This record gives sequence, structure tokens and C-alpha cells, in this order.
Amino acid sequence: MLSTVLSKAVFEMLVKHLVEIEEEKEQILGKYYPDTTEERELFIDLIDNYIGKIEEFIYKAKVKKDAEEACPFVIIGSTVEIEDMHCNEIERYKIISPFESNSNVNIDLASYLSPMGKALLLKKVNDIVLVETPMGQFTYIVRSIKLPREMYV
Repeated sequence: MLSTVLSKAVFEMLVKHLVEIEEEKEQILGKYYPDTTEERELFIDLIDNYIGKIEEFIYKAKVKKDAEEACPFVIIGSTVEIEDMHCNEIERYKIISPFESNSNVNIDLASYLSPMGKALLLKKVNDIVLVETPMGQFTYIVRSIKLPREMYV
């Protein structure tokens, strides 16, 4: 990831986010992957890669007071608008933790452990996303990424 300018609020939110993800990693390992299996190792690789990319990004980022308050890539908690490249329909997903429940019926939820959630993590606007599911392969383009205000607190 390239060096970029971040607002202080986004920088602090990303640091806090990493701490939360590290803590959640242990909970998920205990609940979903208590035994040493291939799935456990794949989860560890997914989360360690996610954490590593965000840490690298934070390390290279420049913090400025007047920078735009936006995260340049999809993180857990993001709401992502994607366009299906086959039928040009726009879909919205909130990428969530498997422990999270949300009563907002206006948006689809995708756990970051699901094929959609995994495929969207760390993607940027205009990235092409290939999602492999048991129902087939789907191709999307990321149109927008938004973070809820509560992530900044």
C-alpha cells in the first residue's frame, strides 16, 4: 500500500481497530477453531495478513489535521457499495465480525469470514473483486466505502 495522508481521527480509529481485531482473533480461535485444522490456519493467515497490511499502512501514513476523514480501503465495520459487473446492479454490504448482530434491515451484512467479506477486505474504490461462493463465481467493482461515525469514537 502506498503512503497516504490521513486525518488524525482516521489514524486513531485504525490503531484502535487493530487492537480490537487482535482481541477478537483470540475469541474467534477459541469459539470457531479450537482445534488445529486447516481452517484454523487459513483464518490465522487471513487475520494476520489483514492486521499486517493495516499496520504497514499506518506506519507509512502521514497524519494531517485537515485531511479528509475517510479510510481508503475496506475494513471490518465498513459499508461497501459494489456493482455486479454482470448485471450492473448496485449492492451494499456492511462487513461485520461473526460476533456482531445488526438490526438494520436496509443493508446486507457480510461476515469477514464469508466469501464476500473475505474478498472485500482491504479493497479500494474501483478495485475489481472476484467472489468465489458455493453458488459460483461473481465479479464486482467497488464503488464506495464508508465508515460509520461510531468507529471514530
